[in-house]
Amino acid sequence: MTWNYSVTLNDSSNVGGSADASLVYDLEQALNIWQRYILGIGTMVVSLNILPTAVGRADGGPTSSYNVGTNGGLAVYEPSSQYELTTGQHVPGTTSDITINIDPGYFQYIDLDYGLSWSSQVPGNVINPINVFLHELMHGFGMTGWYDQSGQLAGAYESTFDTLIQKTATGANFVGANAEAAYGGPVPLTTDSTTQNYYHFGNQQSDLYATPSTVKDPLTLDLMNGIVFYADYQYAISNLDIGVLKDLGYSIRTTPVVTASDQSAARNQVYAASSLFSVNMAAGDSITEYSFWDTNGNGHWTVGGIVQGTNTEIDISASQLAQASYQAGPGSDTLWVRAFDGYFWSDWKPFVISPADHAPVVTAANVIGSRGQLSVAESSLFSASDADGDTITQYAFWDTEGHGHWAINGATQATNAEIDVSAASLSQVSYVFGTAPDTLWVRAYDGYLWGAWVPFTATPSLDHAPVVSATDVSATHGQDIAASSLFSVTDADGDTITAYQLWDSTSDPASGHWVVGGAAQATNIAIDVTPAQLTSTSFQSGSGSDDLWVRANDGTTWGAWKEFHVNAPIDHAPVVSASDMTATHGQDIAASSLFTVSDADNDTITAYQLWDSTSDPASGHWVVGGVAQATNIAIDVTPAQLTSASFQSGSGSDDLWVRANDGMTWGAWKEFHVNAPIDHAPVVSASDMTATHGQDIAASSLFTVSDADNDTITHYQFWDSTADPASGHWVVGGVAQAANIAIDVTPTQLTNASFQSGSGSDDLWVRAFDGMTWGNWKEFHVNAPADNLPIVSATDFSAGHGQDIAASTLFSTADADGDTITNYQLWDSTSDPSSGHWVVAGVAQGANVAIDVTAAQLSNTSFQSGSGSHDLWARAYDGIAWGPWKEFHVTAPIDHAPVVTASDFHATANESVAASSLFSVSDADRDSMSQYQVWDSTPATNSGHWSIGGNAQPTNTAINVSAAQLASTTFDGGTVSDDLWVRANDGMIWSAWQEFHFIV
Repeated sequence: MTWNYSVTLNDSSNVGGSADASLVYDLEQALNIWQRYILGIGTMVVSLNILPTAVGRADGGPTSSYNVGTNGGLAVYEPSSQYELTTGQHVPGTTSDITINIDPGYFQYIDLDYGLSWSSQVPGNVINPINVFLHELMHGFGMTGWYDQSGQLAGAYESTFDTLIQKTATGANFVGANAEAAYGGPVPLTTDSTTQNYYHFGNQQSDLYATPSTVKDPLTLDLMNGIVFYADYQYAISNLDIGVLKDLGYSIRTTPVVTASDQSAARNQVYAASSLFSVNMAAGDSITEYSFWDTNGNGHWTVGGIVQGTNTEIDISASQLAQASYQAGPGSDTLWVRAFDGYFWSDWKPFVISPADHAPVVTAANVIGSRGQLSVAESSLFSASDADGDTITQYAFWDTEGHGHWAINGATQATNAEIDVSAASLSQVSYVFGTAPDTLWVRAYDGYLWGAWVPFTATPSLDHAPVVSATDVSATHGQDIAASSLFSVTDADGDTITAYQLWDSTSDPASGHWVVGGAAQATNIAIDVTPAQLTSTSFQSGSGSDDLWVRANDGTTWGAWKEFHVNAPIDHAPVVSASDMTATHGQDIAASSLFTVSDADNDTITAYQLWDSTSDPASGHWVVGGVAQATNIAIDVTPAQLTSASFQSGSGSDDLWVRANDGMTWGAWKEFHVNAPIDHAPVVSASDMTATHGQDIAASSLFTVSDADNDTITHYQFWDSTADPASGHWVVGGVAQAANIAIDVTPTQLTNASFQSGSGSDDLWVRAFDGMTWGNWKEFHVNAPADNLPIVSATDFSAGHGQDIAASTLFSTADADGDTITNYQLWDSTSDPSSGHWVVAGVAQGANVAIDVTAAQLSNTSFQSGSGSHDLWARAYDGIAWGPWKEFHVTAPIDHAPVVTASDFHATANESVAASSLFSVSDADRDSMSQYQVWDSTPATNSGHWSIGGNAQPTNTAINVSAAQLASTTFDGGTVSDDLWVRANDGMIWSAWQEFHFIV
């Protein structure tokens, strides 16, 4: 039974305005939604009133009530809406069934856009009004009553909702059986409100400040909660809400129920879809739509002769059901179906259709290869049968261990991977045996189903490892013994030996070693040798017994290691003999004359090592091939190098060592000494010297050197401890040297070395080197008179604007020592751009920087005055020291900026006007204008532009115009007006910008 509805709007003052139409539309949407759930007859009339409410929001309820009896002495009333749906009539004396009032002040909290749906996304700060109307209509349907917040009835009457309220010591619950079943027990009602009666759910007041994702009570998210209505949240009609309506006596529409059973099918059997399921629905409803689903895809749904996809929803109308069918495949399919009655979808109903197909069966037995057998054809490994007589169309193979491998047409296949082969290619499949058994698998496919995997084992023929025979061998020192003569190999299977491995367990460096292809091999490592390499492999005996091993490989298996020994005599280490030797300073002594070597085995000496334990830099040192060697390090010397090796004696005794190697063993180190006289360091003598300013004194005249051993001096070092920049300095080869650093000077350079005196006393040092030892530093002084600084004198100077004043007229310099002034420095402390500036050789200089001027440049240096007073400085340099800065001033009159006058100019379109006719300039100081700047602020393409010498200029940039260019400067108008600017410079200061307009 389906009922109708209508909405009457009451807004006599039109306070709702344009929102009225949206609200009526939204209310109709809410009624349409409730119509899906509630069954009844008649026409539900809802009165929508736009007027202030007590709660400032929306409130709704039955327009009136109808007495249906008594309960415990109280009259019971049902809502007028229920009376309408039951009888198809209004309660006598009324014209509507539900009344909803909405406060105009509530409009700001709801979305008033026209045409919303229940699922419409609304802005985050407002509520979808359809949710509001769903809530108020629920009150209108009877979730209302007269229990106030004190739990008292207004009189001796109650609503049908009130009859199912059970009060407790802490609140009240709704106890209708259907509502309790949906909620799981008595449903808490909102009793903490100060404005609402007992007809809402939930009592968690803290949820008022929560969000939908953080509420503590799930009832806060129910359509009928009495705590909060969240913005931008879609409230659903819950099973609890429907349970309340059932408890109030409403007939509720039930959802369709689909029934289907599992079925067995022949292969490719076709079923009409309507034969596979049935649907039960509410009285008066009819199914309008169906949905199908196929999970596995062995068979398929067909609609109108078109095959449908797997794992996708297939929607059809009721009229298409007769054209829908299911065709079974080779395997089972889990199918699903659901139905729609125009209001609700049923649940999905699954069922299974299983065809009666038999998978193929593979039979296989274990196989063992015969001697020398490398592979076996697949036809001898397994067979396949099919109970349905289906032809086998495909096979799959698998190899678990990978000792051997499957091969297709000779190509090796992977291990632990499925290998699919068509029936036509089966004759190309074989299995190749490996070195150990493999667990193999095979299965077959009959075009519909794969059979089960069947395992079997393939075992290769048993291989016998090769056996090595070897006996101990006696050898001489260094004997080269062919490896093939040391051992032999047999193989019970007659297999060819494909590889050898050798091993030497004796790590003594004096022992012997294997040699392969001329290369000595390491100990304690497996040495791989091919049969081809065996002929060039040998064992080189050493000192004593070598513990050796060998094994062979027959291409399949390695044999066991065989141990044997090569025994050579114990080697005697060479012995070095050496005696202490007395030498002179710097004596070059052949190394071969310092020691001799003997060897009990008469072995040839193949290497020597020398050592010098004396690290004193004045001591002697070994020399090999003309190169001096370091101390405290082993120095390797071949017999060929020994003839060019020597010891260069120094000062005092040198502690030396030597040892020899006979090709197998190093002898012990032998210590001996080379004793030379103790060297006496050279002694420098020097006295203080008096000098004049800037006197150039030959270094050789400042000191003398003596050496008790009469050694030749090979080096000198100078030092200047006086860091004062006005002091003197050493000069070597014409280059001034820095203070506080050792200055190396050879005897050759000494003739070009001097000391250049400065101001005051210089603290100097010198020492000498005799080729072995540095002498002590000798201190002395060169004393020159203290330099008197040059003094600059200057007085303030009055100048005109732009006056060019020779620098030499602004100051003078005096020097008490009569020193010639070699340099000047000038400074300008005034950074005002309109002030003056120093000029050197025609180049203007910056402010606040030291300006270097040579004596020769002073005649080309001047000061260019500007506007106002200039704070200037100067100082002089006498070749030794800078004098103090002297401050003075050049004062010129204050410059007045020029003033530009311009008025708006009216022109015709595209008229060209001389710039000089657009403005005039005056200057209080009568200065001549040296430069202009013009500007065009109008970027429009059809506007005008400045031109200089016929060249158009850009907009929005300062355009420089010299005084000479002004006569060739114009403004070329366009077809719209231009906003123009101009300013002038009198050589010192820019005027203010003057704005005017070129009006077209």
